[in-house]
Amino acid sequence: MSTKLVKVSLDQTGDLNERSYNAEWLIELTTPTGPVGVWDHSRVHGPDKVPFWKGVEYKQHVHGVLQSDFSAYWRGATYEPVDDSFTIWTAKGSWKTMKRGETPEDNTSDPLRRRTKYHWEFENVTEPAEDGYCMGYLPSIGRGVAPLDQTGDLALVGEQTKGPIVNSTGVEFDTPLMIEKRRAILVMQKNFPDELYPLNLVNAYDNTLNSSVYRGFPMDHAKFVGVEATQLQEENKVKFITVTVRILLSREPLYRRPVNRGFSYLMAKKHGEETLVCRIPALDAETLQPYSEPVLLSAAGGLVGGPADVFIPGQPAGPDLNDPENPPSVEDFGCAIGSVPGQSAGQVGNVIPYRLEERADYTELLW
Repeated sequence: MSTKLVKVSLDQTGDLNERSYNAEWLIELTTPTGPVGVWDHSRVHGPDKVPFWKGVEYKQHVHGVLQSDFSAYWRGATYEPVDDSFTIWTAKGSWKTMKRGETPEDNTSDPLRRRTKYHWEFENVTEPAEDGYCMGYLPSIGRGVAPLDQTGDLALVGEQTKGPIVNSTGVEFDTPLMIEKRRAILVMQKNFPDELYPLNLVNAYDNTLNSSVYRGFPMDHAKFVGVEATQLQEENKVKFITVTVRILLSREPLYRRPVNRGFSYLMAKKHGEETLVCRIPALDAETLQPYSEPVLLSAAGGLVGGPADVFIPGQPAGPDLNDPENPPSVEDFGCAIGSVPGQSAGQVGNVIPYRLEERADYTELLW
């Protein structure tokens, strides 16, 4: 039994940094053998053994001269019988230089030892803008830009910094301006031997946020958003599946933020020694009918930026929410009711953050 190197050739592209060494071996056996037996024989018996693992660099004696290239790594070989006796085989393999960013692990013939591959994807989302630069002239609130003189030059009014998006009275618009943002998704791809591994990932991480720091992102800033898996594959007698996982990474906590509004509000009134809190429907003062659109609410359940004369017929009206001379107080309502005139919140800032997902330890996702 013997394995003998019979040919080596160098393939070089136009880029001097990309080289490929192709080699061919002749393998002679005493008994008929299949591909697995030939592979096992060729890596053990000489005089010229066929490389079989990732760390082998190119080094061969060609025409009596030792040639070596320590930046070219073994990529694997294929085996074919020469005739029907299955005692004489050829092995053809190659060494190739690594591309930028590659490591020897990328070139291993064992698919389960290859390193994780990463890339980024980005998705567009549209959400209400929270602040912006006022480029108009709003002297009533000291914001924006105005003509300096008849030359048309512009002068800043106040500091030209980001601030709430408001009208000339300082109140946010009923319909918020929308802004498009990009969200980054980290895509990881790795080979695994277990066909049930993707199912285990779904069971452990579906609808979850990270419970601790993950790749530098604080708790609740990373979300498992999907997994894909190939069918069972086989390469160099190794069976495996390729699993792709996507993790959404955000600069802000991944909470839902519904606007705090509704068709009723809470009013607290003192009754003797007791304080009664009632849920009161918000009625139009002219028609005494419920509003067709929900009204904004404070964190305590009171009205924010709503009409001043909302009341229940037959009962004393509550304090005037928009009366600057008599702003509502704890004594009036029995509880804090939120914003006062000049600070009324709009649909952008007046939201309630909710976390809908459970938290999970993402340590296993550090591939």
